[in-house]
Amino acid sequence: MLGYMSAVNAKAFQNRFSDIRFLLGDFRVEVYSYRESEGWYHSGQGESKIYIEDNVMFESLQLTKEHTIVHIQNTIVFDHPSNQYKLMSLDLAEGSIDTYQGVEKAGVLTFHNYKDPKVSSHVEYVFKLIYKEISDNTLSLIIGCSKDQGKTWLPFVKNLYHRSPQL
Repeated sequence: MLGYMSAVNAKAFQNRFSDIRFLLGDFRVEVYSYRESEGWYHSGQGESKIYIEDNVMFESLQLTKEHTIVHIQNTIVFDHPSNQYKLMSLDLAEGSIDTYQGVEKAGVLTFHNYKDPKVSSHVEYVFKLIYKEISDNTLSLIIGCSKDQGKTWLPFVKNLYHRSPQL
């Protein structure tokens, strides 16, 4: 009989997300897009719920951005062998999936999805996601995009998450 036994002990599971617990909660989200001619401008709003179930962090994000409905399901895990966070982002409206790898340093969680240019020779946009706690009740997600595999970055979207008061 085949079975599965995790090689990670209970304490590791408990501390898996200790550095990024600032992400947990129910949030009202303000969306800002970027135009070079005018900078950041308010482009939408929505809600997010971020929670841990078993050993996985989930986010359900629903936004209305520039008259478009955006529904994203994010899944975050911590990969012990690589000592990195992994994020899988599913865009339910578009039916697309993207994967990211990331690290937390000094309270900032940064993910990227750029690929090795030796593996992917065609030009495509890649993204960097930067989560940062602004205060006990506010965090930001700034998304940058690059067309040169991360050599230069352009601002793309900024989400400000405002924690909903506990009932």
